[in-house]
Amino acid sequence: MFKRRKNWTYSKPRATSGGIKSRIGRGRFLGSNWWSRRWIAILEENIDSGHIARGRSYARNGQVVDIKIEPGLVTASVQGTRKKPYQIRLGFETLTEKARSILLFRFRERALFAAKLLAGGMPEEMEKVFKEAGVPLFPNKNSIQRFKCSCPDDAVPCKHIIAVLVFAC
Repeated sequence: MFKRRKNWTYSKPRATSGGIKSRIGRGRFLGSNWWSRRWIAILEENIDSGHIARGRSYARNGQVVDIKIEPGLVTASVQGTRKKPYQIRLGFETLTEKARSILLFRFRERALFAAKLLAGGMPEEMEKVFKEAGVPLFPNKNSIQRFKCSCPDDAVPCKHIIAVLVFAC
């Protein structure tokens, strides 16, 4: 699975003021819609449960200090045990022109897709439509392993990355 350090001890992260807390206060991150449940399921399939638990705790406690989302890239700062927050970079595949054309064609075929997206939702068939276009809607094990954090933890992904990944669910 993923690498683990042999001589590792857990210490609590520094308290943050003004950190962004997850919407989920207690228990598992189950998500209120199909895509957030699917996102969490993918993480649970590909990441050690101990790291997921610590990442969830970081997200719940407001350790995510800031987050910036732009096409193909999510950057964030997560407060850990050191004085300076760790810097996170999550790179995602962007759509090629061909994939974009296929997706737009599919959206035109199904007006309900566009209506749901404009209303802030996502149709359940969306993952299938992305697959038909040759682009994954969700990250896979390989893309998760390419995410970067400035922390000294050699786990891939570390709890700081996981905090950002579960943050929005």
